[in-house]
Amino acid sequence: MTPSILNNIRQDQITAEPFPHVHVPDALDKDYYEALAAGYPVLQDIAGARPMQSNQAYLLSARDVLHNPSIPDIWRNFFAYHTSAVFFREMVNFWLPFIDREYPDLSERFGKPVSVLTTAIRQRSKEKTSENLKADMMLDCQFGMNSPVTRFGSVRGPHIDKPYKLFAALIYFRHPDDDYAGGDLD
Repeated sequence: MTPSILNNIRQDQITAEPFPHVHVPDALDKDYYEALAAGYPVLQDIAGARPMQSNQAYLLSARDVLHNPSIPDIWRNFFAYHTSAVFFREMVNFWLPFIDREYPDLSERFGKPVSVLTTAIRQRSKEKTSENLKADMMLDCQFGMNSPVTRFGSVRGPHIDKPYKLFAALIYFRHPDDDYAGGDLD
């Protein structure tokens, strides 16, 4: 079975303010993390054939990873688990007191408890597509990588996530030889 990103996290590690969040330096067991890191795709596999801009974020979503034989099995299994209904229920159980606090009418909006909401894999689109409306909650897991910096700038400035996102998680796979200051999430 694929290890969950929640395996090494406890609810008492959650910081409630200014919004519920948790920071866990070793969320994945060392051997599993190293196996994932060894199979992490190169930038060209994530960005595709298009010309790269300086310091640009490139993403590859679950829909493009799950059936791609060039992506190592360990990663396809990771993506499959972390976009599954089982994982969604695990995440809801972990965060439920804070979901109830932040979205007190969520169950009412859906007409059913959060724990039984249906899930599907999100189709990457800026439009409201019928594919992205076929379940109550759309899940995604993405590879993300920034292109090399050739001129001063930021990949993305200060922002907050979209209000329709129930949760987000980031796992950094910083190259072990990268000792440059920066790249942190504040």
